[in-house]
Amino acid sequence: MKKKVFLLIAFYLMIVNIPIHADDSEQNHEVENEIQEDVDEVESEPKDQESQEELESSVETKSTHGVCSEENEEFWFGLEKLNFLSSLNSGECDSERVIEALSSFQEYYELDVTEEFDEETVDTLNNVLASPLQSGNYHEDSVTIKGYLMLLGYGEFSQTTYFGPQTESAVKAFQRDYNLVENGIVDDPTLSKLEYEATKPLEEG
Repeated sequence: MKKKVFLLIAFYLMIVNIPIHADDSEQNHEVENEIQEDVDEVESEPKDQESQEELESSVETKSTHGVCSEENEEFWFGLEKLNFLSSLNSGECDSERVIEALSSFQEYYELDVTEEFDEETVDTLNNVLASPLQSGNYHEDSVTIKGYLMLLGYGEFSQTTYFGPQTESAVKAFQRDYNLVENGIVDDPTLSKLEYEATKPLEEG
């Protein structure tokens, strides 16, 4: 405490150009160095605090507004199509809702929950959206899907490779019954559950 008082007094004397009396010039030099170090430390504190505030602001902006940038517009519309996000009014992006939907999407597909449209998330989103196992497409696996759905009592289907509206409705009903995301697309979670439920009686028998 005494040292602090002495340093402050010495600093004042330096400002008003009153010489500091000490035993020798070397001691004076040491005192001046200590004063300058204290001044530098005090001056640096606001800058450090300002830098921290800028960093926090940058992180907050990235996490709450970055998902709604124009470059991500197609991705939050993708979340809508996959039924992770309810319709946005007039295409206006609500960052909190998008982040919540994005987190749910990442958890559902067992991705790292980054709350950002990172490369892995975008790739998964695009792959699900482009799945051939959805209404309007032809794919050989549709025959197997229909067989599973019939076995589980979700309707009767023609054994063709066409995945039509009837198949989509049955898939949505299955997803609803097993607490899956209801979008009518046979993605990996839906296919795994469908295969398990359809073959379970055979395995247990």
